Amino acid sequence: AVFARGVNTLPLRSMITGTGRLMTGVSASQIDTFKTCRRKWYFSSVLKLPRTQAASAALGTELHEYNERYLLTGETPNKNTEAGRLFYAGLPLLPAPGSVLAEIDIEKKAVPGFSLAGIVVRGKIDQTDLRGNEPHIEDYKSSSSLRYTLSEEQLTKDPQIIIYAAWVKQFVRTLGRPEPEGVG
Repeated sequence: AVFARGVNTLPLRSMITGTGRLMTGVSASQIDTFKTCRRKWYFSSVLKLPRTQAASAALGTELHEYNERYLLTGETPNKNTEAGRLFYAGLPLLPAPGSVLAEIDIEKKAVPGFSLAGIVVRGKIDQTDLRGNEPHIEDYKSSSSLRYTLSEEQLTKDPQIIIYAAWVKQFVRTLGRPEPEGVG
């Protein structure tokens, strides 16, 4: 009970900065988990306890991996699996392989000193299209219902899109291009 009470009152700043023996960096999904349930965050991000994955989440992970491989190598999956059928249904919506930056590890990709408020940020951007004047970020989600998708209003407050947009703006500068006013 004492352990749970301590975790429940842990301030977000402590979570992010690594005070006490905690982390030295953070990802958007860790911020979301922390906002939703601090105990769940502590169990998964600090104690690294294993979590079970629902069948629907496993299907989404498999589909996500198919999208990634296609964008990076042009490889397409077997059409006879559930994830393969879903991939082919969405294939017309994907850009041609090699035409965009795919699966960018923002902690490792060259943006000197990328952090937000001095905090190291971790994550992977599914797809970034730098063609044109306004970069576009795509993040693949799969769902059985559109009711689970974020509205435009929710996206303006979503840690993942805020972090990824900040990274893309800084990354564009490293390419010698002017910083974009916005990121779509």
